[in-house]
Amino acid sequence: MTTNNQSKMAARYGEPDASALLVCNDIIDQLLDHRSVRAFTAEPLPEGTVQTLIAAAQSASTSSNLQV
Repeated sequence: MTTNNQSKMAARYGEPDASALLVCNDIIDQLLDHRSVRAFTAEPLPEGTVQTLIAAAQSASTSSNLQV
């Protein structure tokens, strides 16, 4: 892992341990550079919104494509 990627890993996760992935390429570099910035309002959610979102998430298919 390059020194630049080591510093990116340390900035995000603290000091990487010895088992950290030692692969370094443009894709890894781009992934380590990515940031998501979100802004939220102080407005409360309508009654029942959280319960509806939880029910929808529990009803969604799995990312593992398990056919259970």
